[in-house]
Amino acid sequence: MRTQHPQSSRGLIAPRGALRRGITFLEVMLAVALLALVTAMIMVAINTMMAAQIVQRQRLGAAELANGMILTYLDDKQKLPSSSSMLNYGRDLYRWSYTEQPATLKPAREEQLTARGNSSISLNRIKSVTFHVWLSEKSGGVSTLDEAAGSSVHMALSRIVDPVALRNPDAIERMLKDPKAYQEFIANFTNNPGSPAGRPVQTKPAPDSRGKGKPAPGGGK
Repeated sequence: MRTQHPQSSRGLIAPRGALRRGITFLEVMLAVALLALVTAMIMVAINTMMAAQIVQRQRLGAAELANGMILTYLDDKQKLPSSSSMLNYGRDLYRWSYTEQPATLKPAREEQLTARGNSSISLNRIKSVTFHVWLSEKSGGVSTLDEAAGSSVHMALSRIVDPVALRNPDAIERMLKDPKAYQEFIANFTNNPGSPAGRPVQTKPAPDSRGKGKPAPGGGK
């Protein structure tokens, strides 16, 4: 007797993929909104990093210029450019100024002060020189030092200077050939109050962005 097997039910079962639910329009809109939000956050982070990099580059330029101006001052301050001129570093323009203030040396022991008082050589000639460099108005900065005080692109470098401490043989030779420089050197060495070394630094008006002259906080030539 032949046994009949029931018909296989494989053809009656629906394919597994046919039971999957499709993506609704609301889910598509939500995915697009999330993608736009993530993209915006990434762009904001990139722009912030680029802006910070630009500021750091500008601050580095200001520091390089301030250091170079100090070296020029130590070598021969008569070679400093006019305080109304702008300095070029890369793609940016900078304004600058410098100030001189007397620096008083206080000995650690009183007997040293007494012994030094009997000497004809005084150390009152020592002074503190500060150079300020900031981004100019033509490069997105400001024209005056007062406005640059709160700016992120403003560099101030100070150095204690002894006017009689010549840096190199070229400076000594140049001083000996220039009668005015030699007279100033002797005056600084003896601390003559009537000498040019004892006079305050005279400043020239630096034009602002509107073309009017304003007194600069520091002077060049």
